Amino acid sequence: MRNLSVRQRADLALAGGGTTSVWAWCEEGGAAYCVRGAELIRLGQGGEQRLLADLSVECVLPPSSTCVGLCPVPDLSSVLLAMSSGQLLQVATEDCGQVEEVGCVQAGIAAIDISPDLELITLVTGDLKVITMTRDYLPAQEV
Repeated sequence: MRNLSVRQRADLALAGGGTTSVWAWCEEGGAAYCVRGAELIRLGQGGEQRLLADLSVECVLPPSSTCVGLCPVPDLSSVLLAMSSGQLLQVATEDCGQVEEVGCVQAGIAAIDISPDLELITLVTGDLKVITMTRDYLPAQEV
C-alpha cells in the first residue's frame, strides 16, 4: 500500500447542510453522487449541486428504507441505488432524474457493487446471500 498516493482531493459541502454516508465518484461524468436522506444529489466539479430525485416524493420507498449503496453507470446515464428494503432503483442522471425500479430482493439488500467493466452487478442480500447479475438485471449466479 506504500505505492498509493492521493491524486485528487476535494471537500464539497452540501447545500442546506446535512451529511451523507453513501456516495460514489463517476470518473467519466466528472461528478460525485450522494444520497442525503431520500434525496439523490449530483455534485459537479465546479461545486454545483443538482437534485436528481427525491425518492420520498416519487413514492417508491417505504418510510423505513435507507440507501445502502449506489453505483454510477455512465454509459446508461444513470445511477443504481440499492435500498435496505430490497429495492434496486435506476435513476437517470441526464433529464429530470426519472426513477425506475429494476429489481427487488425479498430479504433486503445489504451492499451493492458493479464490476470495473460495468457488465456485472453484485448484491449482498439481507440474509447474506450473494447475487451476481448482468447489466440487464438478469441473475447469473446466487450463492
